[in-house]
Amino acid sequence: MTDDERKARIDSLLAGVKLMRDLKDSDTELDAKLTLYIGDALDAIGIFINNVDVPTQLDGVIRKMAAAKFVQEGAEGTTATSEEGLSFTFSDDDMKPFATLLNKYVDNQSGANRLGSVVTWD
Repeated sequence: MTDDERKARIDSLLAGVKLMRDLKDSDTELDAKLTLYIGDALDAIGIFINNVDVPTQLDGVIRKMAAAKFVQEGAEGTTATSEEGLSFTFSDDDMKPFATLLNKYVDNQSGANRLGSVVTWD
């Protein structure tokens, strides 16, 4: 993926994260931070699946990871916090909440999960 393609993809993902967080397109004050979180998520998933060209099929995971990092901002290293009756519990591993889905993707790519496939012998 070229730098221009990566930037376009991150911009597209940014629009999705902003929609998830009920931010308007005109709310640009958090764009730099959200872009950083999206880029980090894209890189982490690329390492996890051993493919620097992360397929668009995983864009939902990237958006969720970036949004989760945004929510956890300021509480890095904290596993639980509460404020005015609202409690948050965080994983100490950013990938853990998404590992099952990512492992499923990796298994499907390697052919390890053949659920639903048809094999014929002619």
